[in-house]
Amino acid sequence: MKKKLHFLALFLLLHSLVIFRVSGQQQADPFAAASLTYRNKDYAKFLENMLLISKIAPDNVGLLEFLAKAYALNHQPEQALEVLRAIAALGGVANLGHNDFSSLKDHAALPALEAALQKNRTVVNKSVLGFTLGEKDLIPEGIAFDQQSGDFYLGSIYKRKIIRLSASGKKADFTAPQQDGMMNPLGLKVDAVRRHLWVCVSSDERDKENGAAAIFKYSLRTGKLINKYEVGNQPQAHLFNDLDIQPNGDVYFTDSLSGAVHKISVATDRREEFIAAGTFTYPNGIALAGKFLYVADERGIHRIEIANKKIQTLRRPNHIALAGMDGLYWHNHTLIGVQNGFNPERIVQIKLNPAGDQAVSLTLLEMLNPWFLIPTTGALAADGFYYIANSQLRAINGKGEITSPEKLAEIVILKIPQAAYTVAAKQ
Repeated sequence: MKKKLHFLALFLLLHSLVIFRVSGQQQADPFAAASLTYRNKDYAKFLENMLLISKIAPDNVGLLEFLAKAYALNHQPEQALEVLRAIAALGGVANLGHNDFSSLKDHAALPALEAALQKNRTVVNKSVLGFTLGEKDLIPEGIAFDQQSGDFYLGSIYKRKIIRLSASGKKADFTAPQQDGMMNPLGLKVDAVRRHLWVCVSSDERDKENGAAAIFKYSLRTGKLINKYEVGNQPQAHLFNDLDIQPNGDVYFTDSLSGAVHKISVATDRREEFIAAGTFTYPNGIALAGKFLYVADERGIHRIEIANKKIQTLRRPNHIALAGMDGLYWHNHTLIGVQNGFNPERIVQIKLNPAGDQAVSLTLLEMLNPWFLIPTTGALAADGFYYIANSQLRAINGKGEITSPEKLAEIVILKIPQAAYTVAAKQ
């Protein structure tokens, strides 16, 4: 779930309630502190906090740009340039024309750095139009596909409803606005075998309890709510973000604000904390792969062995950046990711080694698409990978208000044909 104008602001907003624990003691959140010191132009403290953040998420290109800015604002050009070179090596870009980089404008190393960054601005276009949605003000974040019926489901943050697009192309509301106490619908997933739709739901400033969350379970046959698994914002805030379903029907989902992963098992039909709070830094995308569970957070991608809960961070070559993934999907021993926490935003496919604990290569499936306006999540269908290209999450504020409705565009769902990522998986 992304809302603000630039990456640091949105990242800090979503982390503002996270508490980091070291040796059992609570520490101040450096993300919120960095945001405050930047706004107050206390650049020395801003750098201190960005250095702390860089230790938490050292490979996050979006955050590295702000570390470079912090160095530049403190007149430490060599350190700023070193960070910018690291961004270029990871395939990222940075806006060197920003005022925060003004102290670098006459540096002799700048032309070579600009050339290196420019190489990472090559357009990659493997997507075709999937379909469009007439309601410009949906602000969708999650999308799901029903392998049995061919229907798509999308959640609207602004209207707080779920819509269904049938295989024949007919669009209708699956739930009415705010039905069943619906808050912000985020990740969605269809259990095609049991005919259920699972929805991650989280609150915002419109709600009595900001930081509350729930999982909604609907019947696809009747459209009725079967169960609701709720949690309040005390003693900590929650944001249920994305989910995946095991073949036996067990559901796993990320809790971005607490840094946990939760589970709803078929046996108990209750929510339980599967991986403890504070383990991950804003966990988001999640993908099941047999006996393993892959979780993306702001540091990278992590593999959990379900039987014993052992966690390994995916190893990777130095030139591959795995941080900043939103949606995450398993396909033929690869991971497909919507990497909107990267500059530029892109859709990637990550090939893994036979053990599944190391990224071997990364293939760009889409980058610098003109429709991109915070792509969020996708769904694997029989003919391709469908994903939300322009969620327009920047258009809605924390109070659930669309500030400039006249600027909204038609919602576009793009499709990467199956052949594009099947070939990449074989390479």
